[in-house]
Amino acid sequence: MAKTSRIEQFQSLMRIVRRVLLPLGLWPLKQPNFFYRLLPFFMSTVTASAACAVINFTIAHRKNIPVMTQALGLSLTLTTITLKLLSCNPNRKCVRILFETLSELTNELSKDTVSKHLISGKFVIGRRLSFALTYITFTSVVAYMLTPIIFIIFQLQHGVHPITFKLVMAAKYPWSISSPSFLYFCHYTMEVIALSNAIIVTCGLDTYFMLCILQISWKFRAMSYRFYNMKDGDDYNATVQDCLKDYKKLLKCRDNIEKIFGPLTLWLLISSAVVLCSNMFQISKIKSLSVKQIYNFALYLGARSLQLFIYTWSGSVITIESEKFRDAVYASNWPATGQRKFMTSILIMLTQKPLVISACS
Repeated sequence: MAKTSRIEQFQSLMRIVRRVLLPLGLWPLKQPNFFYRLLPFFMSTVTASAACAVINFTIAHRKNIPVMTQALGLSLTLTTITLKLLSCNPNRKCVRILFETLSELTNELSKDTVSKHLISGKFVIGRRLSFALTYITFTSVVAYMLTPIIFIIFQLQHGVHPITFKLVMAAKYPWSISSPSFLYFCHYTMEVIALSNAIIVTCGLDTYFMLCILQISWKFRAMSYRFYNMKDGDDYNATVQDCLKDYKKLLKCRDNIEKIFGPLTLWLLISSAVVLCSNMFQISKIKSLSVKQIYNFALYLGARSLQLFIYTWSGSVITIESEKFRDAVYASNWPATGQRKFMTSILIMLTQKPLVISACS
């Protein structure tokens, strides 16, 4: 019963991802209007503006290594979010085709009383990873947003006058910002939107990537089941034709995933390595860490590490399932059938390499 309900759990999680990505214009709609197409550009412009201000702050404090490394991590994070927002719009057709193809394959599995039981426990792992990433990202970003408000409350409690209004991020703009003023609130709103994009894009898009990979792996499991359970009298050629047809769809899905997420994955690997090294260097320069600093470092490094794990784990899942499919094809007792066409088809299928997701192919 638990395995049967995983289809519903998957559909529920997919609906959550849809609600998360729709406000940013990243969800694949069949006929998006003009304003929906503009949403990613607007959000990426806001995030890129905040990233430029943080980069400017990083350059201005390049002689202060601890401050520079802290700002460097934030600037790379905002740059990553900007690239994610911009990458989906040019590939909107690929995103829609990927969604429609995988939805069709998953619906076929859900309607089959046997196949729907083949959804592995990896979905449970993936869902927990998604929830963990959401919690860590949300907590760390909200801590950034609340810092200026807490600082104002602290000044009011201690009778400080005049009150100093700080922005959310360590940023340097080409113009002076007096506080409180309309210009200050505009910049504060922009930075809050940029950090909100960090939550939505990180949790929504990374979860969607993982769900796409899991759907492909489920289809591989269903195909493996058919070969493992072939009996005398079954239409062997029909089984091969059906599996080849589905395998061709999976190859196209793999190609679309590489086109959409490949460059992002490569950038994520490089930027995460830089961020992790800079944070470790920053930690080594601090003589005594406070509880707040330990908490902030743990959240940020945890979010980055979890992101990397989600992408690498997802890639390994699809490779393992494709290898198991080859094992199932080989174990189908094909030499005993005596059907030359079927045996030739099996030999051709065995020459196929396992499915691999490449960052840049």
